[in-house]
Amino acid sequence: MGLLNGLAENPALPADLLDALIAAGDDELLCDLARRDDLSAAQVRAIAARSTGAAVRLVHNGQLRAADADGRDTRVVAALLDATGAPPEWAHAHATSPDPWIRQLLASAAHTPAEVVARLADDPDMDVVAEAALSPAMTAALAERLARHPHDQVRQALAHNEATPCEVLASLAQDGSDTVVQGETAANRSTPAPALAHLARHPDHWVRWAVAARPDLPQDEYARLATDPVPFVRYAIAANPAVDVATLRSMATDPAHGVQQCLMHNPNVPLDILTGLAATTRPGPTPLSRLAADIEAGTDQAGPAPLPRIAAAGTDELRQLATSKSPAVRMLAARHPGLPGDLVDALAADPDAAVLQAVARNPRVSPARMHAMLTAHGVRVAGALAGNPACPADLLLRIATLRPPAKLALREIARHPNATGPALAACLADEKARRAAARHPALDAGTLLALLDDGVTEAAANPSLPRDIMRALIQAPVS
Repeated sequence: MGLLNGLAENPALPADLLDALIAAGDDELLCDLARRDDLSAAQVRAIAARSTGAAVRLVHNGQLRAADADGRDTRVVAALLDATGAPPEWAHAHATSPDPWIRQLLASAAHTPAEVVARLADDPDMDVVAEAALSPAMTAALAERLARHPHDQVRQALAHNEATPCEVLASLAQDGSDTVVQGETAANRSTPAPALAHLARHPDHWVRWAVAARPDLPQDEYARLATDPVPFVRYAIAANPAVDVATLRSMATDPAHGVQQCLMHNPNVPLDILTGLAATTRPGPTPLSRLAADIEAGTDQAGPAPLPRIAAAGTDELRQLATSKSPAVRMLAARHPGLPGDLVDALAADPDAAVLQAVARNPRVSPARMHAMLTAHGVRVAGALAGNPACPADLLLRIATLRPPAKLALREIARHPNATGPALAACLADEKARRAAARHPALDAGTLLALLDDGVTEAAANPSLPRDIMRALIQAPVS
């Protein structure tokens, strides 16, 4: 990505220079420009006319409608049918595209007419037929036909589709020839729960896992699955908010660490069970969230979110937690964003560094207390303090100049609205922080020019970049 790509993201780019970029841009640059939310109708049409890829992006952004689109462009038509809709005749015309990938897009698009989906369900390419089986425009007649399809791939897709009629899903749940089909029906919330009773005893644990995650089973089935020999099935029960308290309590002594983690993330777990688990179990990402490639959930740059049961805690419960003798329990309370002021003050003076780290992002912590926390614990709390939206500029500078550098804190400072030029300058030594800092409007023009000379694309996206430099980049782009 070059400097012009960075300039394409610059929120302060004047309209005339934006027009110049559109006129000169290649497909990659036009796709970047299509991400902007300040495009005029004329600019949208100009970008769409020059790049199919950019036109598709504009469709998905809601900026390009059928009235302004080229109905001859198959990719654009497919995008429109999936997003906001297009004239039915466009769908009919493109359903005969020689490209099976295009036919797949049409088959699965949200607004493809049902008769076109039915036509694509007879396609010679099984990937196209499977996409038709996933269509939101599924009809009862088509579903019944596809349920008898000889290819497993098609029946699996049909079992996954929440638009498949419940009678057909109930029939698919009896398909003992294909474990995947049964697993998909078990996971499909449109499948009637009574049709799944036999699957709770299925020999394949992945099917039992899908059943265990459902919100509509009888409580005795949840209780039986809570003792399943396969931990992953028990994980699903421990995490399921529909499971009653008695079963959740019975799982508190489960030997599988993942079960305990899932219990901690269950919004209905009893508070006494949660606090008991906190002493020995780190909440962390659960095995289920890792399975779903969701490791970042609740642990992003804004800091760990409070556990669901803690987030729902009342004031009296928060006071009970915040005054616990256990640092691990106090830490649970410290992450709550709505802590009363007196509890914020008390936890911000806690002797345990882990508790301080948990409360350090709370914007109600006073600047004086933030400074005291840094003085007492240094790099252990630096990242959390730098991530506090109320962290004052002088403290950000103190953190930025810590030795050895606190790298995670530098990356927080680089994005912080209160960061000043000197604090940002200290961030430039770290590669990741440098790229974030290059976008910060508090950087001076001289530093921005030096970053541009070094080819730091993000500097071109800085809204403080002088207009004459923007124009120079367009006229003589630096590679």
